[in-house]
Amino acid sequence: MATRGTLDATMVGAHVGAITHAIDARWLMAYAAGLGETDQRYYDTLSAGGPLAHPLFAVCYEWPAAVALRDKTVPADLQPQGVHATHYLVIHRSPRAGDTLHTTARVMYVAPRRSGTLVVSRFETVDAHGDRVSTTDYGSVYRDVALADVVDDHRHAKAAAPAAAGASRASGVSSEEAP
Repeated sequence: MATRGTLDATMVGAHVGAITHAIDARWLMAYAAGLGETDQRYYDTLSAGGPLAHPLFAVCYEWPAAVALRDKTVPADLQPQGVHATHYLVIHRSPRAGDTLHTTARVMYVAPRRSGTLVVSRFETVDAHGDRVSTTDYGSVYRDVALADVVDDHRHAKAAAPAAAGASRASGVSSEEAP
């Protein structure tokens, strides 16, 4: 592999946050509309809980933490090499209009891959009471980027445990809420 640069394995454990967001009905509805959703539950401001959050709405409040963590751990000239590779989201409960959410991010795992270096970060979001809202394990492959300073302390020996106990797939969505 011809390399464009290197990432350092010592980034494991680097973290940012908490980044705080106030969730409102307009944001929930705008996200659903941007996806072309037609289910009226995504726009119902008269229901007791307000508009339903789209299952992937978590990316909205996680994104600033993702950018901050990337800026802290990946040199600017290597950032364009990043390709979204894995995404495992656990919804502990749906975000609601009126919530104040706090998101933290941490690099959990790095590993060399044939095409570059895999970096897996975990985003944990809680509400104003500290109750879990969502947990995401998000993986990016930095193509043509080597992994330097690999140390023998299991930083790269096995992947970070999936966010949900017993989960075995690399990407997907699960929910702990009752149907």
